[in-house]
Amino acid sequence: MAIATGRLAPVVAVLVLLAGCSDANDPTLTAPTTEAPTTSATAESSPSAGTPGPVELRPDLTTLRATGVLIQGRGETRVLRFGTTLANIGVGPIVAVPDAATPCPPKQRSFDQVVLLDGDGDGVYDAEADTETVSHDGVCALFHPTHEHWHIDGSARYSLLDLAGNEVVGTRKVSFCLRDSQRLQSPRGVNGSDEESYLDCERDQPQGISPGWGDLYDRELDGQTLALPKGMPDDRYCLRMIADPFDRFRETDERNNASLTALRITGIVVRVGGGWC
Repeated sequence: MAIATGRLAPVVAVLVLLAGCSDANDPTLTAPTTEAPTTSATAESSPSAGTPGPVELRPDLTTLRATGVLIQGRGETRVLRFGTTLANIGVGPIVAVPDAATPCPPKQRSFDQVVLLDGDGDGVYDAEADTETVSHDGVCALFHPTHEHWHIDGSARYSLLDLAGNEVVGTRKVSFCLRDSQRLQSPRGVNGSDEESYLDCERDQPQGISPGWGDLYDRELDGQTLALPKGMPDDRYCLRMIADPFDRFRETDERNNASLTALRITGIVVRVGGGWC
């Protein structure tokens, strides 16, 4: 539901960007379906009072396949550790702006999703030409005490599947600080900037991911793990990672948020790659 319109000034990168951070909690949530309702167009018409207005340049979130996969520990204390990139392959940035409208749990902060409008009508995001915005009902953010910044709650979920598609490890809800930390390699149909636009994740500042950029979470960061169950047999598995698992952000396509990474696990050795996922 659109609740407000306004202007959003582009943020210019002036700092060396640090790697993103993550925080995991609430492992008992029900796993979402990956076949959510979808919008097939790359840009959606903005609501108006009668005549069609500028279209929305929406983002399109996905997850890249896992990187740096390894197993720590032995026997019954094995932990699968991996890196994740939340990528925006849409025509517009994903932007979350602080507000006070969305009900959030205690000590959390309300953020609205702000979508840029196609001011010049070319279907391509231009930070100088496309400055009008429309706001949609938002999301909640929580403070990460270790890294001293704010994370959007429920940004991703991880799970390990067997070859029958059953979850052998409970999924985790992960909160992310959304920012530009990895330039994607020539994403088709995306007009991305060569410079970062979103750097910080403060309580009262916007955060986001530009078109053609991803937010990288290295395997060493908090939340980038799954504890392997006791007695889990050596076998082939699929690591599933889902961006925006609860469909809180408006996107151009809700069907491509997940990625699967094929793993062959033998004791404390994990090999990546295979055609079974």
